[in-house]
Amino acid sequence: MPAGAHEAKHPKRAALRLTPERIVLQLELAVAPGEPARGLRAALGGEKLADHLARTAALPVKLWIDGAQVPLARGPASVEDRGEIVGRVELSAPWPPGSGDWLGRRRLRIEDEGPAGAGHVPVAVSCSGCAISSSSGGVFHRDAHLVEHVVGAQMSREAPLEVRVRIGRPGLSCGG
Repeated sequence: MPAGAHEAKHPKRAALRLTPERIVLQLELAVAPGEPARGLRAALGGEKLADHLARTAALPVKLWIDGAQVPLARGPASVEDRGEIVGRVELSAPWPPGSGDWLGRRRLRIEDEGPAGAGHVPVAVSCSGCAISSSSGGVFHRDAHLVEHVVGAQMSREAPLEVRVRIGRPGLSCGG
């Protein structure tokens, strides 16, 4: 995700992918090179390191659909170590039963309940086979393949990301 020249890279990033069948949240958590990374390597290493980073990234994330909290299933974790350690994990859930509001839109709310003062987590949203009718942050974009995106969004404890989406072909949304 692009960031302004004055912004430091956030250690955690998220990509939310919406399809008519599933909600998938890909999380990435980076540990700076140097002492923080050396300490984790020495204490955990290998699979334990990947699992630790996955749990750390996933634990504070909460998802609500149409006002009800939805449990997220955790997929396998992976880790990449090139000085900076980057852990990756995928969380997912099927859309719960229901049709949303009177326009058929589903209201999705996602937040990162990380420690107060931890800042926001950058989020990119893509919606394939659905239409985004509104987002509480970021910039809307539809690509050449009719996949809708919100880029530059953020989530935190204080400011969750809220997206209204209508399942079905893009371009059929009835507005915000």
